Amino acid sequence: MYMIGWGIVAMVAILTILFIIRWVQERQRPTYPLFLDALTGALDPDARQEAEPPAAGGAEEPEDPKHPEVPEVPEVPASLRTPLPLSPGVLAHYRSFFAVEGERVERDDLAVPIVVFPPTRKRGWWTYATAGLHRRGQTELLLYSYKRDEAMIAHLVRIADDVQGIFQAQGTGIAEHVLFPLPGPIIPGSALDRLLAVPPFFEQEGFGYYYDGDTVIRFLMLLPVTEAEYHCLLSQGWDALVERFVQQEVNALDLLRHSAVDGGECDESDPLARERRGGP
Repeated sequence: MYMIGWGIVAMVAILTILFIIRWVQERQRPTYPLFLDALTGALDPDARQEAEPPAAGGAEEPEDPKHPEVPEVPEVPASLRTPLPLSPGVLAHYRSFFAVEGERVERDDLAVPIVVFPPTRKRGWWTYATAGLHRRGQTELLLYSYKRDEAMIAHLVRIADDVQGIFQAQGTGIAEHVLFPLPGPIIPGSALDRLLAVPPFFEQEGFGYYYDGDTVIRFLMLLPVTEAEYHCLLSQGWDALVERFVQQEVNALDLLRHSAVDGGECDESDPLARERRGGP
C-alpha cells in the first residue's frame, strides 16, 4: 500500500508538471487576429502571396450615402497644422490593451502624434496609431502590418490630415465604411490601393471606445482593400464583403494578398451571392 500511495503521488506530480509545461507553451505562442470568423491559419504571418497588379481602368465608384467615399477632402487650414499634443489617456489605453511600450514618431512635419507599437507574443504584428487626433476629429486611427514599414506611417499621416479636414468642414468625425483612396498601392506590388475605416475587429472587446473624463473617443482601424472589394461593399453591403473574406480565408494583414473579389462588383451574378440567398 505504501508503494501504491507513492506511485499515485508521483503520477499526480508528473501530470501537474506536464500541465504547467503545456500552459507555458500556450502562453508563449504568438497569436494572430482573425477577420471575424476567419480561420487562424489564414493569418499566418509567414504566408506571403504573390500579388497581382490592380486591374487598369474600371467603372467609376457608384455613389452611396451609406458608404461614402471621400472624393475631395477639404484642404487642412494652416491653423490645423499646429501640432497636436500627445494624449496621455489614449496612450494609456493603447498600453493597457497592447501590453507593450510604443515608440513615438519624431518628425517635424507631423500635426498629429503617431505611436508605433511592436509585435508581442500575443499580437504578432506592428501597430501604427494616432494618439491625439480626436481633438480635431473625434476619432483615433490604427493601421497594421506584419513588418515595420515607414510607408504605413506616411499613409496614417495622410489619412489623419483628411480626417481633420472633414471634421473642420462638417463638424463631425468620420463614419464607418468611409473610404480613403491612396495615391498608389499601399506598398509596391500590392493590389490594395485604398483604406476603409471599420471598427477595430482585431482588438479585444472594449477597445473601440475610451472615455478620458471629458470626451468619448472612438477608435477605427484602416482596412486595406481593392477597388473590386469596395464595389462589393457598395453593391452587397458590409456583411457580404466580410463573408467573402471569411470564405476565401483572406489574410487581412497580408498587404500582398490577392483581391477577394475577382473583378466585377460581387453582384447577384456572383456565385457567393447566389449561395448566400440560397438560389440556383
